[in-house]
Amino acid sequence: MKKIFLTSLIGAVLIFSGCSTTMPINYIASPSIRGQGDIGVGVFKYIPAEKGLVKQNEFQKPAAALGSMYMSDKADVLLKSSLTKELIASGFNPNQDADLKISGDVQKFEYNWIGFVEVDFYLDVDYLVTKGGKTIYKNTIKTHKAAPKTAGGTDSEAVRSAISSNIGELLQALRDQKII
Repeated sequence: MKKIFLTSLIGAVLIFSGCSTTMPINYIASPSIRGQGDIGVGVFKYIPAEKGLVKQNEFQKPAAALGSMYMSDKADVLLKSSLTKELIASGFNPNQDADLKISGDVQKFEYNWIGFVEVDFYLDVDYLVTKGGKTIYKNTIKTHKAAPKTAGGTDSEAVRSAISSNIGELLQALRDQKII
């Protein structure tokens, strides 16, 4: 009886103590448009980290979640480099001195692993596009991606998909408005 109780107690401690792990994210561009010209990639900020709610490389999580999930890079660096890769793959020339510049505030970058069947990723970015220092486009793009829970750990692919969809929607909106 003592052995069963002790085993159950150890299991409960392990489950409820929470775990922290780092998810490697290697973003690979998958361009949805083609273009050319210089575009500057400006400042990106991870607002929840700036408010002290999470670390710079930590996903946000639902309130009921135990433990933390970290990214292999800081969220603002990840989004800025992902946008740069998409621009290059689309045919644009990322140039810091460009007249046209894209910046963004990451408002939400949440990884929700609580569900029984799937995990959910949310990415909300407030984009600001300026030309000659004047705002010509401002919009919040919200992306949600769900992935089946698997033992194989395909979560980083779902995160890449969320980032790709978010940036793809931005670039398509800029194309539709004849900004790029």
